[in-house]
Amino acid sequence: MAMVRRRAAQAPALPPAAELPSVLLPDVIGAWAEGGQRRVLDLGPASGATLEVLAGGPLHLRVGDVLDELVAAVEAAADEEGGDVGAVVAERLAGAGDGYHLVLAWDLFSHLPAAGVAAAAARLARCLAPGGLLHAFVSTGAHVCRPPAAYALLAPDRLLRRAAGKPVAARVYHQHRLRALLPPLVLRRAVLLRHGMQELLLGLS
Repeated sequence: MAMVRRRAAQAPALPPAAELPSVLLPDVIGAWAEGGQRRVLDLGPASGATLEVLAGGPLHLRVGDVLDELVAAVEAAADEEGGDVGAVVAERLAGAGDGYHLVLAWDLFSHLPAAGVAAAAARLARCLAPGGLLHAFVSTGAHVCRPPAAYALLAPDRLLRRAAGKPVAARVYHQHRLRALLPPLVLRRAVLLRHGMQELLLGLS
């Protein structure tokens, strides 16, 4: 059975509402200045601010709002003897669609057991268009809030993170562990931000 190491926080905990920088998104969004319609899938709740930031050109934004239910269902399956995490992920993301240039999975992986990370990566890889990217944050600290935090883009290089839940132990995945769990996605870029948050860009192998 895969083990996930849990350790004490090495960075101050984020307050319930906090701004986070994005080092990686400005280049992604900036590259959309020319070209046709861009398709974006946001797995979190709807945000008018995110829509406004992304709508600098032709845009199709689909809001999944599935994180809370997906995390709860995956954990229930992982705790159940004989539970099929892959089937749960496939069911919860069955209507996600495909052909997306960008998938926003901002507060997903730190809440999932290893089997859930692998299943989610495999399913979300099928959502990406050729050259498409998945943007995510993972925590390197001891705790995350449950339900998952809600994120909104304030600018290409700045997000607002709102966490209204209670703290629970985070599943801490370092880069070497993520690389093993993510195929067919591969880690394109990773940046360590303040408060122990790591920003990731994933793409197809």
